Amino acid sequence: MAAGDLWVISHHRSRVTRLDSASWVRHGDQPVVGRGASDIAAHENLIWVAVPRRGEVVLVDARSGHVEARVEPPVEPVRVALGRSGLWVAGHGASDDDPDVVLHYDRAGAQVLHRAVFRNRISAITLGDGAVWVAFESEPRIVRLSLTAERQLGATPTGPASALVFGGGHLWATVPEDEAVARVDPGTGQTVARDGAREPGQIAFARGRVYVADTIDHSVLILDPKHPRDEPESLPMPLNPYAVARGAGHVWVSGLAHNTLTRLDF
Repeated sequence: MAAGDLWVISHHRSRVTRLDSASWVRHGDQPVVGRGASDIAAHENLIWVAVPRRGEVVLVDARSGHVEARVEPPVEPVRVALGRSGLWVAGHGASDDDPDVVLHYDRAGAQVLHRAVFRNRISAITLGDGAVWVAFESEPRIVRLSLTAERQLGATPTGPASALVFGGGHLWATVPEDEAVARVDPGTGQTVARDGAREPGQIAFARGRVYVADTIDHSVLILDPKHPRDEPESLPMPLNPYAVARGAGHVWVSGLAHNTLTRLDF
């Protein structure tokens, strides 16, 4: 969500779809970023899109819909996070023997001399509590980085995390291996897992609740952190819900099977 519009990427399409958040109608420029987009991040009127196939991270002005810059990191960019601290890019090395890297850029795309190197493949990245949080594909570990890319206290969930979001004073992570959602205390790294989703996908935090896409059960689970013993609410979705995001007073869920977009009112 940026500049009052919804922005939706597709792995198979070269354009980012721009929708009016009230009417859901396409309007304005539909910027061309290239096929194979893997992640999108927005903050205020800026949007950055990771396009691994092209080896680029693309900057879009959300007001005009114009592509303003294309940055070519020295790694294959797969995940992006954007905030006041700037743009953070997580990328895979050229081969399995090359390390993954987290790179820091300013909001306009100029590289800042901060980076962190990891021997394991990065699965997710997010910002929160004045830090950058990084999860890995095959290791049950979440690393906390300072805004100068120095390693700080991390966390150890029960399995590898596939998605991260910060909200309500905690870090939240989906752990598909255990069909669970983990809550991480950012100060101590203490982790508490909660079962529920058969195959948890992406995750969002809105109005004090956690929204998790369950790809196999074709549903979105809603967890209330204030009542951790209660069964999560389950809302049926179009087939294979995946991405979850908040914006314009709603939660938005994409469906992979039929290219759907569902709005949840909270």
